[in-house]
Amino acid sequence: MVFVTITGLLVGSIFVYSYIQVLHAQNLPKPNMALTNISGTYVEDCGPSGSQTTTFNMTVTVVNTGGNGIANLGYDVNGQQIASEGYYVHASSQLPIRAIFTVQACYSMQAPTYTVILLSEQAA
Repeated sequence: MVFVTITGLLVGSIFVYSYIQVLHAQNLPKPNMALTNISGTYVEDCGPSGSQTTTFNMTVTVVNTGGNGIANLGYDVNGQQIASEGYYVHASSQLPIRAIFTVQACYSMQAPTYTVILLSEQAA
């Protein structure tokens, strides 16, 4: 009988704790992300003996005026997403990011367009 009572109290406590955590999570402020200071450079290695690649060096600052969250960023070149990454950003803070990536492409006479975009944000 004591075992059944203790087990019942334990299971009940777990359910109550879980319910309180869900309520707490629902009341947290949502993240509010924006991107600023987007800039970058690129270097091509496209000569006759080159690797036929282009390396991009991008910087961006994620500004979060809301609650803790994850910012999912996409790195686009000529309108095509070539990489993506998620970053944890604390509430009411800024996170500077530097990303370097290489693509198997040469752009010759026409310079590529490239940028960073905010794909999504989610509470953490």
